Amino acid sequence: MKIVIVTQNAPIYIPEFLDLFLSKLNKKIKVNRIIILSFPKGLLKTIGNYFGLYGIKRFIIFCLRILRRKLSGSRTVTGIARANGIKICRVKKIKAEDFVNFAKDNKIDLLVSIASPQIFSKKIFAAAKLGAINYHSSLLPKYRGRMPLFWTLYNGEKYCGITVHRIAKKLDAGAILAQKKIKILPTDSLDDLYKKTTKVGAPVLAETINNFSKIKGVSMNGGDRKTYGFPNKKESTIFRKKQRFF
Repeated sequence: MKIVIVTQNAPIYIPEFLDLFLSKLNKKIKVNRIIILSFPKGLLKTIGNYFGLYGIKRFIIFCLRILRRKLSGSRTVTGIARANGIKICRVKKIKAEDFVNFAKDNKIDLLVSIASPQIFSKKIFAAAKLGAINYHSSLLPKYRGRMPLFWTLYNGEKYCGITVHRIAKKLDAGAILAQKKIKILPTDSLDDLYKKTTKVGAPVLAETINNFSKIKGVSMNGGDRKTYGFPNKKESTIFRKKQRFF
């Protein structure tokens, strides 16, 4: 099987996820390349959003963590790709016609989305022979959309989790291929949940792909149909008062 991974150039969490995922992937499965997408609203807008989310003190801590990671070189998305001999392709946005041609020319079997900042059109997620799948950090259908772990903790849930599902026309609504529940401890911060879901989710995603031909998806019917976005100023302030980022 030949796959292509679509993700973002986030300096923390995603490199650890990719490293663990690739180590568990069957050697017969070839990763053709990793496509890194830009944030749709641009870098400055993204920085502003996270400044509003974390507040001044936590934002500085967050930036220092990013700086340390950047200086290390190897523990980045590009560093992980380079260590595994995988080509990197950086684009602002995947264009349907270009990806259809790319998938056809390179005989891509499966598109794998890991924290992609872009929503794919039908032409894109149907371009690969076996379609496309997405890794999502919640127990879908609960917490569709952006920052599911933030909203899980914000709402005081006792469990978080991960879901691997097919990509469909509706956001985070395709058939479920794999799902794991993870207990949230009273002392867990948002950072803890990212680390927990990475440790559990990366091997589950790899296992799903390793056994793709044997897995039958389960329709995502019922449940919470709300789609979440990036938290606003009020929601961010409430979270900072009752929960921990780190």
